[in-house]
Amino acid sequence: MRFLRLTFVLTAILTVFVLNGPASAGRQKIRVLMPPFDAPGDAAASSRLRRDVMESLATGLAAIGAEIAGIEELKELVLKEGVIAFTEERALGLGVRVKADFVLLGALKASEASFAVEIRLIDLTTGTKAASYSRSSPSVEALLDEADRLADHVYRDMLSARSSRPALKSGVIDSIAVSGNRRVDTAAVMKKITSRTGEPFSPDDVREDIRAIYSTGFFDDVYADLSDTNSGKVLTFVVREMPFIKKVSVEGNKEIKEERVNGLINIKENTVLDRSILYDAAAKIKALYAEEGFYLAEVEPQVKSDGVEAEVLFKIEEGPEVKVRRITVIGAKRYGEEDIKDLMNTDEKGLFSFLTRSGKFSEFVFTNDLALIMGHYYDNGFINADILDRRLLLSDDKLWLYITIALTEGEQYRFGDIDLSGDMLDGKKALLEKIKIKKDSVFDRSKLGKDVDVISDFYGDKGYAYADIRPLTTPDNGKKTVDVTFDIKKNDPVFVERIDITGNVTTRDKVIRREMEVDEGSLFSSSGLKRSRNNLRRLGFFEDVRIAQ
Repeated sequence: MRFLRLTFVLTAILTVFVLNGPASAGRQKIRVLMPPFDAPGDAAASSRLRRDVMESLATGLAAIGAEIAGIEELKELVLKEGVIAFTEERALGLGVRVKADFVLLGALKASEASFAVEIRLIDLTTGTKAASYSRSSPSVEALLDEADRLADHVYRDMLSARSSRPALKSGVIDSIAVSGNRRVDTAAVMKKITSRTGEPFSPDDVREDIRAIYSTGFFDDVYADLSDTNSGKVLTFVVREMPFIKKVSVEGNKEIKEERVNGLINIKENTVLDRSILYDAAAKIKALYAEEGFYLAEVEPQVKSDGVEAEVLFKIEEGPEVKVRRITVIGAKRYGEEDIKDLMNTDEKGLFSFLTRSGKFSEFVFTNDLALIMGHYYDNGFINADILDRRLLLSDDKLWLYITIALTEGEQYRFGDIDLSGDMLDGKKALLEKIKIKKDSVFDRSKLGKDVDVISDFYGDKGYAYADIRPLTTPDNGKKTVDVTFDIKKNDPVFVERIDITGNVTTRDKVIRREMEVDEGSLFSSSGLKRSRNNLRRLGFFEDVRIAQ
């Protein structure tokens, strides 16, 4: 997988290099560095998506007149130093080194329902974010079209940022000041500054100072100003602090309970606002809605701030719920497609879905459906059955879902020899008689599990509460059988030290103890505990009875 990522990064860089031709006549040339965008996972599909999006964006920028900077330096980092991920600090440092005007930092996100790209444009002269962009589309082709159109917006924003820059100033710095900070101590800010009094003003040094101050995470904006005063030239770093979060709320959620939504929001009150965490929480909420079938849901984080305190609101527009139009099963031979569908809780939308709620899709329910299908095969002797693939295809209007399940059944197996090993109590023959599975019967995983419980209870009644029962299975592919050996480790016997009773308000302890079939100081008994629980339930006084060991 590492080779795939390295191969992709190189491909993306070389492609951009080919696109980087001379600027169009009459247009203002701007140098922009494009480090490889972050991409989900290491899969080849993600690498292709990253390459194609970067190609599309670079093609548009080159056609307008931008110059892609730092190609040779990127190649050096990838091929010789093995760099496969570019942090913001590394990217901005490289941008300064190759004398770029701007850096484009991007991240790609892909799911079964959508593809998205998020980009930040960093102005290296000021060291601050000039613009940000977010585009999502239901297909790769549509996302590439979006990237191509986005190039024009990026170029215009670069021109606008460059034209709005103040004229470069020069001279010897007489003093350095920080303004705008309320909670962050001035000394803490000054520690990040490399510019010094008595030295000539350097735009490059100031740019690095701004980036260092901004990287602390305490400030929403940072810029520098060199002004002439009666006491000489003063270099002032003007900061705007991140506000403290006063309140976090959610609005517009009707189909999903607020507790589930709040569980995804890792933004806490009385902490400093972090916009990256803010947008990450919004993405998680949107993903939750997608899992529940609301692929058109939009989540917008809104911040109201007076500069000191902020209120964060996640405004949700749920949109219509996607419905399952068709479920297709491929590879089912022993059982028909309808038999497989009957095992699933996910079903196709019918005429009376308004009564039955049929057609509703939930990622959690669907995942459990796949487990139910496999459980059915395992309980009927198909020990090599497997889900080869699962595809969820969303219609263009995002209202209908088409599900395809591809599976393999394999051959049916039967039980072979049944045996016991390990610590025996009362002899092997007596214990074998308690086991229900029989030789030559169809292999059944559920019945095998029940026999494990039977043996565990037998040992539990003898005081071995923590007996370890492991069913060892040995398939014979020629005979199509599975030999089973129950390996037993009884461990140490357990005695009941004390019986505590909690939760009873009106019923006295002595009434409850009369129904108990285990006593303090006695040897542990599994069946005794079960009978005790049943006795208490029969009293009818309690809503629930649980026994914890």
